[in-house]
Amino acid sequence: MAYFNKQILLFIIFFTTLILINACKKTETCHEKEINTGIIEDNFELGKCFYFLDSPTYVINTLKDYQNLVSQIDSVYIVNIMPDCENFELYSFDYSNITLLAQYAEGNGCSVAFQRNVSIDETSKQYIYTINIYECGDCNIKEVSMNWVQVPKLPDGYIVRFKLVNN
Repeated sequence: MAYFNKQILLFIIFFTTLILINACKKTETCHEKEINTGIIEDNFELGKCFYFLDSPTYVINTLKDYQNLVSQIDSVYIVNIMPDCENFELYSFDYSNITLLAQYAEGNGCSVAFQRNVSIDETSKQYIYTINIYECGDCNIKEVSMNWVQVPKLPDGYIVRFKLVNN
């Protein structure tokens, strides 16, 4: 009888393991929703060294702004967490024509997509950066992004308003 119970238990464990392994493989993906709209010219990742920063949002309008951002990475805190962040490649941008915007966002699922939109509200003199977060599937896999985008130069007197929307 003990042999029979052991076989049933092994079958249940095997079957449960199969279901759990395949659960994330058969769920929908969100990657088709990962698009940029509005005045976004490009999106990019500055790399993992830029995930542990002091602020969840950034407006980089000048070379000095970018240098201040990079100086945060040189802090002891970040270098201790990510030792390879001591020597990383600096990007070159033409700040006379563009502004860089970033908004940290995270989601959980088998697949996560970040849909980015930047619009201009000329009446209130602001750029509005909206990120729609799509979480697909029943997995609990965390995905993060700083959602760096390049937009036309932020005009003098304008501000940036950031919005996160969970879908």
